[in-house]
Amino acid sequence: MPTRLRELLSGTRQRLLWLEYDEYARQVFANGASDWLTQSGRFSTTMIQARKALKTEVVSLDIAAPGMAAVTRAAEPLATCLNALADPIARRFVGDCIDALAHQLGSQVDLVLRVPSPLDLLRQVGGGAEASFDELDEVGAALVASVRQFAEKPISGLLLTRSVDTAMTRDEQDAYSPLLQAAKHYSWVTCLQCTESVVSAAAAQWSEVDLVLCAALSRAQVTDLNTRGLKFGGGLAQNIWSDRGHSLEKIEATLLFGTVPSDANPETVLARCSSLAVAE
Repeated sequence: MPTRLRELLSGTRQRLLWLEYDEYARQVFANGASDWLTQSGRFSTTMIQARKALKTEVVSLDIAAPGMAAVTRAAEPLATCLNALADPIARRFVGDCIDALAHQLGSQVDLVLRVPSPLDLLRQVGGGAEASFDELDEVGAALVASVRQFAEKPISGLLLTRSVDTAMTRDEQDAYSPLLQAAKHYSWVTCLQCTESVVSAAAAQWSEVDLVLCAALSRAQVTDLNTRGLKFGGGLAQNIWSDRGHSLEKIEATLLFGTVPSDANPETVLARCSSLAVAE
């Protein structure tokens, strides 16, 4: 079945708006709820309500966040990550949210599974700056197992997010490859989100990635990079959402990608999204 992301890749769609906004939704629409990742009904209702205002055409759901939410720095980072990712309550939360979002938004958006990189997850619980291949591989395998739980859901893509601002090692590539291969097996679009300093190198390293996303890239950079073969998305850096953000007129045909800050002024966000929105 054609999806917005597939249409973008094939060239039949010229422009797409993809906003990450779950933390913004929690703060603005759910009053900063502390149990945000345990109540699937409220989470889904809030995300649907916020999406009506933001007009994003892609909605991603972090499949690791519910299990990792209560985790703190641990003496055994690997075991802590594996236990959190295997938590059946957390997996049920994700499944329930996917069902609710698909029911209410299915015709309006592409749903994407968001997966933090194994290195990011290990660092979150106190892992070292350079995890071993075995550690990365085990966390990667646990993420693949989680992804498989949702293979029958109406998912359009998988987004691997990497916040580490260092070059990707060969061990990382090898450990992450099964995740992307699983997504390809399910005919999902594969996406990589990374920092600006490593975006070009990351793109060159990943033949399995369909889209490379970096909000900090300017729209001019996105346009330039897209002439080199791979598809890139960005153009919506943090300053876009400030009261003194740049004008968003004359948006070029491209994949516009960014994260709405949780502390952004709602009126400013609405104004920006109104100028960004593609007619549905």
